[in-house]
Amino acid sequence: MKKAIAAAVLLALLFGAAAWNIAHIDALTGNLTALAEEALEFCRAEDYAAAENSLREAIELWYASESYTHIMIRHSEVDSTTDAFYAALETILTRDADAAESAIECLEAHLHSIDSMEHVSFKSVF
Repeated sequence: MKKAIAAAVLLALLFGAAAWNIAHIDALTGNLTALAEEALEFCRAEDYAAAENSLREAIELWYASESYTHIMIRHSEVDSTTDAFYAALETILTRDADAAESAIECLEAHLHSIDSMEHVSFKSVF
């Protein structure tokens, strides 16, 4: 009986940790995507200083989350997302709105990919 209770408690803790992880990654990628979208809107309005500020805020949030991302997310995903942040920043600094749109969409695709990989699905279980 004690083993069954211990197993049930352990299972509940695992489900709780999984739920926390999903909520945390949803919040992180949501905030990062919102800042990237904000930067894109500023680029479209040709306010490159504001676009740079928004994207740099996103980059700071990304780096501030290293203690989580470097443990919970594949290193290749972390590296490619970091590269996507700086590719987008480069287009903003060169004031190329068309390239910025493409680069920010690429960044958002990386963030969406990270978010979707952390969600439990039938495919991820089996």
